[in-house]
Amino acid sequence: MAEPVTVSIADLRAALVRTLDATEKRLGPEVTLDMDYYWHLPVEEAFNMAGEPQTFTVGQVSDDLAEAVHNEHERLPEEASHDLSHLVGVFRALEFAARS
Repeated sequence: MAEPVTVSIADLRAALVRTLDATEKRLGPEVTLDMDYYWHLPVEEAFNMAGEPQTFTVGQVSDDLAEAVHNEHERLPEEASHDLSHLVGVFRALEFAARS
């Protein structure tokens, strides 16, 4: 088993800001995403190295944006995983757009 990895939220936040700044320089302040649906691998399977993933689901970028970005409800700490899951979909769509 691999050694645990510690991540600094402050360092991650700074890296995210740098990455979003670079993405904005490449794609502009608003990005039109030409795709909506994508394959999503549940996080439990993504980190289980004991076998190949067996379950794929479908994610939707428009739903991810509605849930994590446009929904301005109070963010409770125990709900962080829900928003992180939605943000992953948005970031993957941005990654796809930046590669084009």
